[in-house]
Amino acid sequence: MLALLLLLGSSLLSGEEASASMDCASSASVHTREVTGPVFGPEAVVTFLRIYSEDDHSKNTHWCQAEYQLIILPFVGQSAEIVPLLSSDGDWGRRLTAHIDGFSRDGKRIFGVISEAGGYRAVFGYSRATRRTSLIDLKDAVRNLKAAKCGTGFAVAGTTKAGGILLEPRTTDQCRETHRWIIDPSTGKLQPQQQGISFETLYGVLNTQ
Repeated sequence: MLALLLLLGSSLLSGEEASASMDCASSASVHTREVTGPVFGPEAVVTFLRIYSEDDHSKNTHWCQAEYQLIILPFVGQSAEIVPLLSSDGDWGRRLTAHIDGFSRDGKRIFGVISEAGGYRAVFGYSRATRRTSLIDLKDAVRNLKAAKCGTGFAVAGTTKAGGILLEPRTTDQCRETHRWIIDPSTGKLQPQQQGISFETLYGVLNTQ
């Protein structure tokens, strides 16, 4: 089964990425491995996302704290690598959502999107080479998405030769191709994809078994 999945390796289709969602509550958790299955990357690397929440134990706020983690299983028999992505504090019951969009084609970077009710959205990128995580706020992209009338969500579609992150509307209609943006990972700046700029689609095989 694993060999078949690896042979089918390609970018994940919109709506088929590894995703999980829950309301912020006391001692609650969810992960994509249970909901949609893990994502297989190059060289049989397996990854999934975990979200958990609890009281923030602050005497002044009594808010609900959420933690997002990327969990990577490099090879069978090796211990998991747990990567903290984001810690947030806010209202109880707010919706927490995250999804993995896939790996760069060389398998060195993993991408996805985190969003919370109330408007916060960010692209995350994790470098397996440097073990560094980046979070890029999508507030400017949200404005562009509303103006284009292309839904309310985003997905990472691929990477450019210069290392840029290609962002697209998380829809199944023509918006996915006509409204795309490139994020400069060093500055977080967003630019419309210019005609003729090539990119590589992400690698990801979703195991739904």
